Amino acid sequence: MCATFFRGLCVLSILFLTSLSFGQSIPELPHLRDDSPSYMQYFNRPVDQVDVNEVIKAYKEYYRTHKFEKNEYTQYYKRFLKWSRNFASSDGVVRIPTPEEEAEWERKALSFRQSNDRVANWTFAGPNKTYDTDGVTKVTWQTNIYSIDIAASNANVLFAGGEDGGMWKTTDKGLNWTLVSRNVSHGSFSSVKIDPTNEQIVYAGTSGKLIKTTDQGNTWTTSYSESGLTVYEIGISSSNPSIVILATNKGVIRSTNAGSTWTKLFSNETWTIKSKEGSGTIFYAIRDNGTTSDFIKSMDSGATWSASNTGWWTPASGEAMTGGIIATCPTNANKLYAYLIGSGSNLYGYAGVWVSTDDGATWTNTNPSNSIGNSPVAYAIPAHTNLMANNGVLGFNQGFYDMAIVVNPLNDNQLIAGGTSWFKSTDGGATWSSLGGYVGTLSWSHPDIQWLAAKGSDLWIASDGGLNYSNNFASTMETRMDGISGSNMWGFDSGWNEDILVGGRYHNGNMGYHQSFPATTVYRLGGAESATGYVNPGPDRKVYHSDIGGKIIKPGFGNGVTNFGVGAWPNESYAYYANSEMVFHPNYYNTVYLGNQNKILVSRDGGVSFDTLYRFPGTVDNEVFDIEISRSNPSIMYCSQWDGVDDSIWKTSNGGQSWTKLTALPTPNNNDRVKMALSSTDPNVLWVSVTYGSNGKKVYKTIDGGQSWINLTSNLLNGITVSNIMAQYGTDGGVYIGTNAGVFYRNNSHADWQPYSTNLPLSAETNRLKPFYKDGKIRNGCWGFGIWESPLFEPSAVEAMPMTAAANHPCQRDTVYFDDYSVVNHTGASWTWSFPGASWVSATNVRNPKVLYTNTGSYNVSLTVSNGASSSSKTINGMITVSNACNLDTIPGKAVYASGSNKHAINANLSLPQTDSLTVTAWVKPMGTQSDYSAIWMNETGDAGGFNFKNGNNSLAYHWPGGQWWWNSGLTVTPDVWNFVAMVVKPTGITLYCNNSQSTQNISLSPLDINGFRIGNYKGWGDRNVNGWIDEVAVYNRVLSTAEIRSLRHLVKHPENDPSLVAYYQFNEDSGSTVFDKAHNYHCTLYNGASRERSRIPVGEGKAQTLTINSAGTKYFNNVGVKMHFPSASTYPNGDVVVTRINQLPDTTEMIGTMPKCYWVANNYGSNATFTQLDSIRFYAPGNTNAGCSAAAYQLRKRGSNDEGMTWQISDDADALYKPDVVYQTGNNITGMGQWIIQRNTQGLKVDEYCNQEDDDCDGIVDDDPKLLVTQTANNGIGSLRYQLTCLQYGDTLFFNPVLDTIQLTEPLILDKQMWWWGNGVANTRIKMDMSLPIFSTAQQGISITNTGNVTFRELSLIQKNNSLVVPFLKNVGIVELRSTRITGNVPTRMLNQGSGQLKTEGNSEVR
Repeated sequence: MCATFFRGLCVLSILFLTSLSFGQSIPELPHLRDDSPSYMQYFNRPVDQVDVNEVIKAYKEYYRTHKFEKNEYTQYYKRFLKWSRNFASSDGVVRIPTPEEEAEWERKALSFRQSNDRVANWTFAGPNKTYDTDGVTKVTWQTNIYSIDIAASNANVLFAGGEDGGMWKTTDKGLNWTLVSRNVSHGSFSSVKIDPTNEQIVYAGTSGKLIKTTDQGNTWTTSYSESGLTVYEIGISSSNPSIVILATNKGVIRSTNAGSTWTKLFSNETWTIKSKEGSGTIFYAIRDNGTTSDFIKSMDSGATWSASNTGWWTPASGEAMTGGIIATCPTNANKLYAYLIGSGSNLYGYAGVWVSTDDGATWTNTNPSNSIGNSPVAYAIPAHTNLMANNGVLGFNQGFYDMAIVVNPLNDNQLIAGGTSWFKSTDGGATWSSLGGYVGTLSWSHPDIQWLAAKGSDLWIASDGGLNYSNNFASTMETRMDGISGSNMWGFDSGWNEDILVGGRYHNGNMGYHQSFPATTVYRLGGAESATGYVNPGPDRKVYHSDIGGKIIKPGFGNGVTNFGVGAWPNESYAYYANSEMVFHPNYYNTVYLGNQNKILVSRDGGVSFDTLYRFPGTVDNEVFDIEISRSNPSIMYCSQWDGVDDSIWKTSNGGQSWTKLTALPTPNNNDRVKMALSSTDPNVLWVSVTYGSNGKKVYKTIDGGQSWINLTSNLLNGITVSNIMAQYGTDGGVYIGTNAGVFYRNNSHADWQPYSTNLPLSAETNRLKPFYKDGKIRNGCWGFGIWESPLFEPSAVEAMPMTAAANHPCQRDTVYFDDYSVVNHTGASWTWSFPGASWVSATNVRNPKVLYTNTGSYNVSLTVSNGASSSSKTINGMITVSNACNLDTIPGKAVYASGSNKHAINANLSLPQTDSLTVTAWVKPMGTQSDYSAIWMNETGDAGGFNFKNGNNSLAYHWPGGQWWWNSGLTVTPDVWNFVAMVVKPTGITLYCNNSQSTQNISLSPLDINGFRIGNYKGWGDRNVNGWIDEVAVYNRVLSTAEIRSLRHLVKHPENDPSLVAYYQFNEDSGSTVFDKAHNYHCTLYNGASRERSRIPVGEGKAQTLTINSAGTKYFNNVGVKMHFPSASTYPNGDVVVTRINQLPDTTEMIGTMPKCYWVANNYGSNATFTQLDSIRFYAPGNTNAGCSAAAYQLRKRGSNDEGMTWQISDDADALYKPDVVYQTGNNITGMGQWIIQRNTQGLKVDEYCNQEDDDCDGIVDDDPKLLVTQTANNGIGSLRYQLTCLQYGDTLFFNPVLDTIQLTEPLILDKQMWWWGNGVANTRIKMDMSLPIFSTAQQGISITNTGNVTFRELSLIQKNNSLVVPFLKNVGIVELRSTRITGNVPTRMLNQGSGQLKTEGNSEVR
């Protein structure tokens, strides 16, 4: 079945000339088992029946329901997509070009580099030197090297061929390499061989052909070609170098005239060919023979061959030979090794290493037990090592793709061999120890071995990462690949104001470059092979890679990087061009857009968190790809989306709230993989390229926002794949297209596309084009060729654009950092800014000013940029809105939830250089036992400084230069409850605090540069992340005393009272990833999806007081309102007691009635945790004591000092109530410290509630539905008639205390409700009003009954004290009813003015 796929190539009619710049060898299908992933079935068919689109869909669907695990199948999927994208059309059909088509394509591509109207000057920008982020360790993570050869006559001369990028030469034993295939159409260099007698002559197999140079690589010619050809190995006769023999997938091919003509001797796939050591006529090879193979030998320089299979491996039933390599022994010419691989469920890819000591006549298994496969003897290192498996036993392998063997030229019993990993034998193959790759001891040894070569004491290891050299047969090794430039840029982006280059690279992870680095020299940032890499245009050098997260590149080579979390990633695929990207708002660099599944997501915090901006029709498979946002009107955006058949193009004019599908491109046209470029000045001008567009339908332009399209395709682009498009801002419609045949440019003055590819390697194919206006350059991130750059086709006019982090700035005290996002070459450039309303500006004539706005509001920003040739101005109205969200909170609120999945908080901008005095306090609630070294607070860069857990039991420990991380503090943080912790650093030692305990190590500590920190994590290590909650983190740049630590334990901090408080975090924000620093502007970011959850710590606004208690008597904590009396001849705390009054409620209560206004926390730091019960304890003004309650109604509740939740216990009922204080005496049960709160209960309740501002019925509600009782004779005040009327409701009855005699009213009354006044007999309750008082001179009456009034007076005497002939005593326009009530005075008609009201009398009532 497998053979069908590899040998069933079908030639199809030409749809268009595909890219020929990659190898034509189809990846070898791995052995398929019953449990192989379902998507693998799509590969097991003739190549012309493989639908690449169907494969991609099946792969994605499979891993939606299965856990992703790297194995031979996932690796094959990537290799197949990389191979097929060069030959697959939009419908997924694969077609292999003929040699004639390849030659025609080469001719055409060369012509583009020779007929330029304007000559480009492409130069290599990197990478060709790769280092670890320490800037010291050079690493082999750069270019996949398929083949290598050492010149027989000069060990300093080597040629190395890449999977991508070309062929390189060294003449100084690998210290420096030079590209020698710039003008050659090539793919992967599967083999290379230097003429053993003339180092000027070299043969190399690539892209269906054999090429040859006679001038050491300056020029090349094609010597042989055949469709689908892969040359595995090349043999040259040392005695007659005109004889050249090729081992290929098409058989053995021989030339006797140095490649002028060729003869195919047989068609069996032949994997290897070697000449006998010291012989020019004897050759060995291994060829395919159905499910088995033959070792074949030639005695006549390859003219004839015979099999020699005595002892040779014969596959068992269900097994098959899939490859083999021969290794000769320079110290024993008759000794040969054969490294054999095969398929079959028992083999796991490996058949064994076989040896012949009689020149190939007979063979034996080097395994002493003749073990083959995993049964009956299981694979195990070293006795039965599976050289193909990544772990040496049953791990994944990649078949013949990763396979090599070599014998030590100085010892024929020493071998190195391997596949995904590599192993070494010192006993002729009997045992194998792991050496490098996924296993082994050699550091920085890249996995996936491609070729091994040795001469004398020199050993060369070619891998997916590049070249390593050893002069002691791999006891040690070093990287030697400076100048090798074949990084396969699966992702690429470039900086704006700073020269930054990033990109994900096939096989070799993500690279990062900064302008402070040596030229073409990069960091390996981590990762493996994702199609990723994005640069934030802002000032912080932030770069993004989906497989490693966010990184901030520090200036200065070797200064490393810091990490930050990213909440979502764009659609990224190994498939050709099927990627979205991260797109940044032109005014706010922390606003990020990306296509994720069938959605556009937006972030307002630099990518830390994302929200869905819009979900497009379809399923998650209908992915969003390109996104363009208008620089001139950011509310207008465009995107492309795969609709299942073609790429649809969408537009929004309202910032993404709604989208409209644009007019489709002209059909029929395979509108797949639409790439877009938008005008910087006119949002209706959009260019699009169609990667899979047919001839005549590849590039379009709209000038009306997508209503119609103008075709910009010309015959010049026939047969060319357009992979990317980029507008050059500041020109008359200038636009570039990147293709598989070079780069082209066109503006509105051009009638056709202008080739712009001079000095660009012939086989380089564009992945992404990016501008770098700062230096007037265009960058080209290439598939397989690294990054190239050239001056722009024409200068750009200046286009000003101001930029800052965000539109909304929540803290008035924060400095706003502006930067320039203008189109301008910085050479000779000048900037002029205007900030109306700003309170401080660092400078107005720099590129990146700093501005402070002390008042809230919205502010305009203007920028003018000039460069001598042109000038441009831009004003953005309301660009900045300043508010104040950084005020201190007086409640616990929330805590950060850090989890073991590497979620925590990170700060990047706190800088405390050469710090030797530091205090950090925090509350932490660990969820169970924490992993060792998971940090509560830890410095981010350089040496570690901070405190953490260890010992597998939550022991509190620390890191600091000069200190001892292994020191045992004896402090243990209790799991699953809140703990107060602190670290105090001083030059002479460190003190750790945990709740009521502390521990000090006296040791000489060194100063530490603190540059950023993490809360809940140790330096970004995923396995050192706290799993739990952290709150109230405070950082001081001084040593806090023990007394200060204790006093501040339960209190919120006040930065205005302590300048040494440099950072303070309460985590109480409602949403977003920013954690505001309540002290300054060192804000944190929630990393990797860390969240906030409710905090229940006993912390708040209040006061604390400390007393030393070691004797009897009264201990008055007068500042916090607690008085304790300790009995004589008893046990005492015997040390400091700190009482904190927190002026708010705790997290939970069981209250009824009036809530208290505070609670207390007492911590006992003495030697006696418990003591004799207090004689008494008095709490001053808890805030819920009322006159209506008895003492028994006030219950004291208590719980532990750090407790939370419904854990309160009853301590005692009060013995005395001295409003507003409460006293607990006998049986108070206070024998230890903790939290205390005064709670109301239901005891001692009075029956009635009165209108007196008291809770008379002790139900917690003041004056609720009161009984209205006049108890005072005064005109005003509680208990007075006038006060009772304030509580009176419609229909209420007002009573008068029987002991009252006369009530004096000195102000008028207005009665507007229905009410009853009920006295106690006419003679007992008298209400008098002195009408002669001055206030009545302007009044209309003494008592007024309004039209809504309805008043019944009963058993009352209303007396006009001093007669008035002007102002009536009572004026009624409502209803008055007198029952046994009299109104008396000298002039009756002036005492009662009836007006329009009604008067009713009953009983003994009169007016006289």
